[in-house]
Amino acid sequence: MSITKLLEQGLPNNIDVERSVLGLMLRDKNSIPEIISVLKNSDFYHPIHQAIYETIVKLFSKNISFDIHLLFEYLEKKEILTKEHGMSDLLDIIDAKRVLNLETSIKIIMSNSQRRQYINHCLEIINNCYLEPDIDVLIDKTEENILSVGQSRFVKGIEHIKETVIDYSKTIKAKKEDPNFIDVSIVKTNIKTLDRIMNPQRSDLIIIAGRPGIGKSSLLLEIARNICIKDKKPVVFFTPEMSKKQVVERLISLNSELETQRLNSGFLNANQWNDFNNSIELLSSDDVPFFIDDSSYLTINEMRAKLRKFIQKYGQVGAVFTDYLQMLKSDIQATKAEQISQMALGCKNLAKEFDTVHYLGSQLSRSVETRQDKRPQLSDLKESGGIEENANKVLLLYRDEYYKPDTNDIGVAEINLAKHREGATNTVKMFFNANITKFQDLEVV
Repeated sequence: MSITKLLEQGLPNNIDVERSVLGLMLRDKNSIPEIISVLKNSDFYHPIHQAIYETIVKLFSKNISFDIHLLFEYLEKKEILTKEHGMSDLLDIIDAKRVLNLETSIKIIMSNSQRRQYINHCLEIINNCYLEPDIDVLIDKTEENILSVGQSRFVKGIEHIKETVIDYSKTIKAKKEDPNFIDVSIVKTNIKTLDRIMNPQRSDLIIIAGRPGIGKSSLLLEIARNICIKDKKPVVFFTPEMSKKQVVERLISLNSELETQRLNSGFLNANQWNDFNNSIELLSSDDVPFFIDDSSYLTINEMRAKLRKFIQKYGQVGAVFTDYLQMLKSDIQATKAEQISQMALGCKNLAKEFDTVHYLGSQLSRSVETRQDKRPQLSDLKESGGIEENANKVLLLYRDEYYKPDTNDIGVAEINLAKHREGATNTVKMFFNANITKFQDLEVV
């Protein structure tokens, strides 16, 4: 059947179910809280049903006791119902037979509402296909249209904590009984120093911040590499700054412990060639689930769409990495600080929505350079306090040799866990091999 003939049938709706739900609300005031917690007036198809629902919600929210006569007065004043037919229409709605149980009725209304939204958005997409000259803008508009409808599917309801408490107690008991128990909510970095102080968990937004060249991208890559190689968990690495080639180059360098300059020269001895080939074999294996997206100026909605497609194809994602926040593109027209806050919140929401840990690189402001002590502070997070507000954990990087080439602390990196929503803050030291940009535990160096 053609689109034209389908549209001639009218938009999806079920008037009988709508009348049934409205009738229940008028007969039984105790049903109203459950219904209004889920449905909006726009979810109803018939304009009069929308108006009746909206009026009931307003009266209920103001704690005004109402009956059919008061409801009629409100609707008559708005010229929605008339004296000739209005009261009889309301009486018919009150007398409307319950078609299905309430839960099923709500689902039908919501389903039809969402179908209508999709149809309207699809029509808008078709219209844009004819009128929008820029294909990239067209693609962005299309994805935004679809995502704006799909968002409602991820809204959670209020639930009793019982099940969560039981699950948590089971985890703690299992840890007590078995020291080798693997807690699936924990996504280890496999860097002992970091795991000891921050215990990264699913739904965490973890900020790794530093001045340009200090090593934040290197630490992000090291953690990502460890998660997918040692734990075999899939990682998605969004890198608006670096190309795929640059990321791969760094990964090979980390695995082979060969400097990128030497790799690019091609002058390798027999042992180095062996290390290089072993790295190539490892990283090209399906056993290393490392996925890269180097699209420039990604929006949060675009990242969400890409992650949904990824999960549909590969299942749950172990960890998401974004390098870095200031290279993302905002979806809103606002000040830079407001845009940064919105994007940080968006990254946090991605972690919660996809039940994963999200590592997010961030620049520090130049105010660091104006102080005698160059060690960064939370207030140095560039452009917005919204970064700190939305983060579960914030790691601030400092290397003395970055500022003092003649320092005694060559190869030493300080990592300040400046914010820890679930525990204490701390500062630890790690070894940083500048030749291959690799972070390591000091005890294994």
